[in-house]
Amino acid sequence: MRTNAGDLPASDVPFLVYVEGNIAAGKSELLAWYNIREGIHVMKEPINIWLDFNEYNVLGLKYADRTGRKGHEMTFQVLANLTRLEQLQMSYKRKEVRMIERSLKSGIEVFAGRARRTGTLSNLNFEVLRYFGKVTSSGLLSEVVLPDLVVYLDVSPEICLERIRGRGRPEEMSLSLQDLNELRLAHELWLESSDVKCQVLRIKNEGEVGSIVNHMKEITEKIIELRNRKGKSLAEKEKEKRKKEAAESAEKVE
Repeated sequence: MRTNAGDLPASDVPFLVYVEGNIAAGKSELLAWYNIREGIHVMKEPINIWLDFNEYNVLGLKYADRTGRKGHEMTFQVLANLTRLEQLQMSYKRKEVRMIERSLKSGIEVFAGRARRTGTLSNLNFEVLRYFGKVTSSGLLSEVVLPDLVVYLDVSPEICLERIRGRGRPEEMSLSLQDLNELRLAHELWLESSDVKCQVLRIKNEGEVGSIVNHMKEITEKIIELRNRKGKSLAEKEKEKRKKEAAESAEKVE
């Protein structure tokens, strides 16, 4: 078995990590490193679906609709969040730690929320998306969707813009420094809100491309710490459950 930095020991404790951050913050790069490690199941943003959904470039249509008059912002938000939900559902029973690039929560509270403030998404459409988020994070689905840890890659908007220009995705060429500043603020507001109920690990990732690997030890250690803590909590709950069931069975016999 490999023992690379970033490998995680096997465990039956379910554990979900959101990898969050601004556009070009280094999320894909981090997940690419974890994708070649043991004990991790990586879910990258399904950009290929967004770029070619029944022959429609939905991501491109969203960026081109700067005024929101054509309604492509809502179309993209619905598709993006449905594909994320699909990823989470399909991976739910896996034994590895699950790591997903962004989430339903940030998709709605950060990106759809910012679109509402800029006018490209109506208040009604935003509330519909929020209701979707509420339904998919409650009841049985909460075990599928809610995170145990948020890893937030904190990068200045200036560096993000430089990286965006460097990677040259046509759909992103219309993004401005103002867009990235607003998205950074939206992330900060979301992470500090009561909507985020788990720990947030902030990683400053403003080095050269490839430097994110230097943070893997810190991230991995935090995952192991919190997963062990969760495992103990689940074991205690199971112990109490069995104790209660035994007591109820004894009462029935009497």
